[in-house]
Parts: sequence; structure tokens; C-alpha cells
Amino acid sequence: MDTTDGPTPAPRNDIAMLYSFIGLLYSALPPERALQFWGSNPVGDSLTYLEYLESTMGRLPAFLQWAVWSTQVTDISMSTALYSMLAGLANGQQCSELAYNFMARGGGEVIPGGSLPSSCAAGPSVSWSVVFGLLDQWAASNQHGTRTAPRSQGFGGSLGMSAFNNPPPQPQPQNPPIGPKEVLLAQAFLKLLSNVVSNSVTVRIAVAGHAHFRAIPTLVSLIRLGIPLKARRYARPCGL
Repeated sequence: MDTTDGPTPAPRNDIAMLYSFIGLLYSALPPERALQFWGSNPVGDSLTYLEYLESTMGRLPAFLQWAVWSTQVTDISMSTALYSMLAGLANGQQCSELAYNFMARGGGEVIPGGSLPSSCAAGPSVSWSVVFGLLDQWAASNQHGTRTAPRSQGFGGSLGMSAFNNPPPQPQPQNPPIGPKEVLLAQAFLKLLSNVVSNSVTVRIAVAGHAHFRAIPTLVSLIRLGIPLKARRYARPCGL
């Protein structure tokens, strides 16, 4: 038996892959196909057997609730996959409004007309306050990191002091740059935001007019960040 130690395989994260797959799947399907994830039934009287069975059991909303509450805020990879799934499930006007209400409960304004049950609320890691809070924190961290220390005065400075008599300026602390994982998380944030505001005018007005979210200043501040253009392009269709 060969006991030679081989390379350690990378740890698997099947749950995150499942979330990402669900997001990609429902992004490719026609709009409003994810209504039962949000606790609503498809429009029309003709339901398939699986749709009827789901309407009586409610397993999809329970799965979505479990996915939210089992994801920790500090787990960036799982949060990215979760928000990618939510972005795919927010495909269609009604799904976008239900997705907005899902993330707004407990910390934002719920728009009227949503049929999301009151028991189906977002967890601590999923809310509009978390999304805009992190985006604003990254933008503010970048602004502080780019500040430069004041220059020392030269030979013609005040009080006749030369540059040789002045102590060298202390370097200002630099905030750590946004890493690749944070870029993917921001991309998932912006994709979800882009989907909900593009599919529903009501959601667009609610997000743009919410004073606590500060959506417009936050999105504008992201322009100065050194992140790939692929992540920025999701902010363009927001229409805010």
C-alpha cells in the first residue's frame, strides 16, 4: 500500500454550490417561476402536480428560511452563494417585490401588495441594512485609505524653519484593500439589487427613497473602488 502523502484536496462546499446553482437556474427560467420559494403560488388556475403538492406542504419557503438562518455573516463564501441564489429567485415583478419584502422585514419598509407570510423573515445575515451597510463601509474605508499626510514645509516655510528641521511626516495607516472574496460578495449584492429594482418600479422607488439605505450616495461612492468592471456593471441597471 502506498502511504505517500499526496496533495491535500480542497475542502468541498456543496451547500454553497447548491445555492449558486439554484440562482443560475432560476435566472435562466421564465419570470415568476420562483414564486413558491417566497410562499406564493403561480398565477393561473392550472397547477402542475408538483406545484400543487408544494402549495400544500410549503417546503420551498422552509428551505429558503433555513438557508438564511444557517448562513453566518462572517462566512463570505456562503453569503456570496446565498445572495446569488436570492438574485436568481428575484426574477419577475412579483418575485422582486417579494424578495424586497423578505429582506426589508425587521429593518426596512415593506412595500404593499406582497403576499409574503409574516413568519418568513430574513435572518441577521440577510437584509438591506446589511447590504448597504457593507457597501458603505467598503467605500468609506477606501476613502480613508487614500488620504495622504500633509506635506512638510520647504525652505521658505513659516518661522524660517527648513525642511531639515521638521520631523518626517508620519505615515497614515492604510486600510486593507478589498480582497477577491469581498469583490464576489459585492457583485452578488449588486446583482440582487439590480434585479429587484429593474423588475419592479415600486421597489425602485422604495429603495431610492429610503433615507437609511442611502442607496444613491453608496452606489456613487463605489465608482472610486478598484474593483473589476464586471461587479460595477450590476449597479448601472438599478435606475436609482
